[in-house]
Amino acid sequence: MNKSGKFLVCYFVKKELTNVIQKKEKLHKEVLNKIENPSFDLDSSKVLSKRDIPTAKKLFVLFKDKNKIDVSQVFLEERVLLEMRVEEFLEKLVDETVVQIDQIKTELVNTIREVIENYADCNVLASALQFQQDKNVLFFVTADKEDFNPNQYDYLKDYGALVKYKFPELYNFHFIN
Repeated sequence: MNKSGKFLVCYFVKKELTNVIQKKEKLHKEVLNKIENPSFDLDSSKVLSKRDIPTAKKLFVLFKDKNKIDVSQVFLEERVLLEMRVEEFLEKLVDETVVQIDQIKTELVNTIREVIENYADCNVLASALQFQQDKNVLFFVTADKEDFNPNQYDYLKDYGALVKYKFPELYNFHFIN
């Protein structure tokens, strides 16, 4: 909230923010299913990603002895708050939305995908790289501890066809002391 400078967001990030909210709703539904039916196996869930299963298990442990209706209300309030924060961020802090989804270079995404498995992260980075090329160095801000850790980001800068790109400076909230 201590904003200095302009906040730019690519269209793909806006789309992903919507996906995060939808993903959280699915996670909550699966946890509620497990609360209602303790024999329900979260590991074999058809809706949860492998990355979400540990979170679902932790939520189940936290809420397993609570009333399903009360838990459902807690989950709903959490999602509403998340939606409000995302909306407030987009409306009040973002100055400009850049790089249309259909303008993201497929070959750039594919090159990044050789190193980063997460397709969404590849699109986000490709958007940042494309926008950065004819600008003064920007900050690439994230809280992604897996794909955008400082070491992996530095590795990407020297990776194959990516060497020709000017990379924004990484500012990862997860790795700040």
